[in-house]
Amino acid sequence: MEKILFDQVPDLFASVGNLFVEKKEELCEMDARLGDGDLGLTMSKGYAALPDLMRAEAAGAAGDVGKMIMKAGMKMASVVPSTMGFLMSSGVMEGGKALKGKSEIDGAGLAAYLVGFAAGVQKRGKCQPGQRTIYDAVLPAAEAAKAAVDANPAATLQEVITAAVEAAKAGVEATKTMTPSLAARLPFTPPSASAWRIRAPWPATTRCWASATTSAADRLCVPIPAGLHLESRRGFFAHGTRRVVFPGPVE
Repeated sequence: MEKILFDQVPDLFASVGNLFVEKKEELCEMDARLGDGDLGLTMSKGYAALPDLMRAEAAGAAGDVGKMIMKAGMKMASVVPSTMGFLMSSGVMEGGKALKGKSEIDGAGLAAYLVGFAAGVQKRGKCQPGQRTIYDAVLPAAEAAKAAVDANPAATLQEVITAAVEAAKAGVEATKTMTPSLAARLPFTPPSASAWRIRAPWPATTRCWASATTSAADRLCVPIPAGLHLESRRGFFAHGTRRVVFPGPVE
């Protein structure tokens, strides 16, 4: 498949929602080590609602993919009125704006959406690279997608997805050595930088985000290259918390 048609866009986001529903308890458990333990609830509820929000906006969008996504993102904010909910809905809205006037999503369109999504997260969260947030994986993915299209304006969906997931993989791995600069907001101070390896749940949301992108594209008949399988292993965090990993053979 070279393009995702207007009517297929809600199905694309349905796969994202399904994966966040599947990973809800895992994300909540990780979040509970540092926050209030509701990250999985926020992500699953917000993304699970998106497909129906898009379908509700479809008639008014009149075939405009960007308008449908943007309007659905606006409504998503009221479904999950929380910090992460606002970050994700802001990303969806900005991604939709980047596709305004488009009737389908091709490789260049997907890259534009990812760039817009990353910009929306940064704009709402005021985050910067290196602060050990989801932005540290979303931004590299967006930049790599854009670079693929800049190098080849006719880049396929598969090529853009490959570039984005590889970059997201590297971004997630890079967070292993980062210490969050927002630590002053927390109710305690970890005894050392290595203590952060026990707790930070935010990069894990990118595992779901990227995994859902690849699985959704697979549902829409976009081949996913070997080596982009996503798996969860022990060892990234101390004391048995799950590791976030992207590379590995397709089984």
